[in-house]
Amino acid sequence: MLVYALATVVFLAGLISLGWDGYRTSLKIKGGTSLEAEKDPTKPGYEAQVKPIPTHLLILTNDKGAATDAVVIAEGNAGKGGSVVVVPGVTVVARPEGNMNLSAFIAAKGVNEGITEIQRILTFAVNDSTTVTPKQWGELLSPLGSLTVANPSPLVRATAPGQKEVVYAAGDVALTPANIGDYVTFVSDGEAEINRADRVQAVFEAWLAALATKPAGVPTVAPFAAASGDRPVDVSALVTGLSQAAVAMRQLPTTAVPLPSANGTRVYLPDVEAIATMVPTVNPFPTSAFPGQRARTRILNGTTDSTAATRAAAPVVLAGGEITVLGNASKFGIATTTVVYHDPSMKDAAAKIGTALGVTATASPSQTEAYDVTVTLGSDFKG
Repeated sequence: MLVYALATVVFLAGLISLGWDGYRTSLKIKGGTSLEAEKDPTKPGYEAQVKPIPTHLLILTNDKGAATDAVVIAEGNAGKGGSVVVVPGVTVVARPEGNMNLSAFIAAKGVNEGITEIQRILTFAVNDSTTVTPKQWGELLSPLGSLTVANPSPLVRATAPGQKEVVYAAGDVALTPANIGDYVTFVSDGEAEINRADRVQAVFEAWLAALATKPAGVPTVAPFAAASGDRPVDVSALVTGLSQAAVAMRQLPTTAVPLPSANGTRVYLPDVEAIATMVPTVNPFPTSAFPGQRARTRILNGTTDSTAATRAAAPVVLAGGEITVLGNASKFGIATTTVVYHDPSMKDAAAKIGTALGVTATASPSQTEAYDVTVTLGSDFKG
């Protein structure tokens, strides 16, 4: 199986594709000051607003319209390559009224609530979302014609008591526009549903590998209707872009927990620590899906090392930060790294960022609504 390996490459590509806008703090923002004076990124006082990486959510549905699994796509540099994360439909959604898996949650609460929960689990926002039906899978594959995927074990369907038929044999399976949608949503009789997410990942890997060698096979269908809001998702363009450069392909980390007296049945809880570790390699500049999900962080370089601010980005994101501004401190030659929070409610969030950078966060004497935390890097920063 071809896996597009990526680690720091994705992160560095994200830095290259920042698409920084000249940062101009609005005078209407409480406590904000104009930062228009310095436009040279090599000089003290320069700050730039980070442009978030476009991120998209595909919710896969079966022929009955029920949600199965989900796929998150983060675009790469200039829309080429990027990251793909398969979110298993069996991932547990924890709610006060009771836990249920993601597929069941969407069936009970609706797609909009499901999108909110996926963003909560991922710990970052998506820009837009859509559903992908089996028919639409066929339309996407149509220009390529067919796709061969290595199927690890037979997929069977019960036909009568004690009788089963093999729907997809083990070994190489030729997927066509007529059956690809069924394959990515199929669950074999008696099979653990988590395996379905493995097949979704395998299909994406094989698809992107095939498109890389056969560009004429890229999909050309019209954008799919939005699952939430009014912004259609151009899945054809996303898949085309992914096929043009390296892609990090992975499944959302979960922890399998056996249920007592349930004949080996397991539930799959989101692995919070592993997800936090994954995020910087998937989406180097995540944004919050709702207020307070991530601490809006301004990183200023107070050293003569021009790469310090960008190198600090990964540990800040890992600690739960949303990097909104990168730039330079008011002077270079600062010896000690500092982390300050501008609102008392962000004390704990700032403490996590401080710990990630090896310092103790403190309260700032100034308040602003432009960001929650300011990191100023000194020469003691070795990240």
